[in-house]
Amino acid sequence: MIFRALNPSYEREAARIVALQRAFYAVEAALIGTLDIPPLRETMPALAWCGETFYGYFAGGELVGAVSYKGETGVMDVHRLVAHPEHFRKGIVRSLMKHIENTEASLSEIVVSTGSKNLPARSLYMSLGFAQKREVEVARELRVTLFEKVVRDDALHRVGP
Repeated sequence: MIFRALNPSYEREAARIVALQRAFYAVEAALIGTLDIPPLRETMPALAWCGETFYGYFAGGELVGAVSYKGETGVMDVHRLVAHPEHFRKGIVRSLMKHIENTEASLSEIVVSTGSKNLPARSLYMSLGFAQKREVEVARELRVTLFEKVVRDDALHRVGP
């Protein structure tokens, strides 16, 4: 396994990310019963301007998984976490989550969301220590479940009285 930062501003990398996420989100669309998932329609130029930090998971030189996030003031908001369907159940998304959690030193909290009907993703987040926070309706007949994980409680790390 090889982790590497990805730059979607480079056309070749953007093309790889778009192809990977379309393959992944097609499976999620079938699970949750809608094709109305923004990454299925995302273009390479839109990806290049999204402002997210990307890491890829490579096997045999092929991009088989990716994660992206935005972070500010200790909170990491995971925007996409994908693995190619041919590589499901190999621990790729779990490894990517652990990688970004270990990469960000000042991290105190991670937030992520998934389609409420996506039971495999929900189970994964729970197994990684995330707590379900709430469910929201983002479109007609489309609900998303929001998860949160406290990585470091600042109150526990204070020095002095």
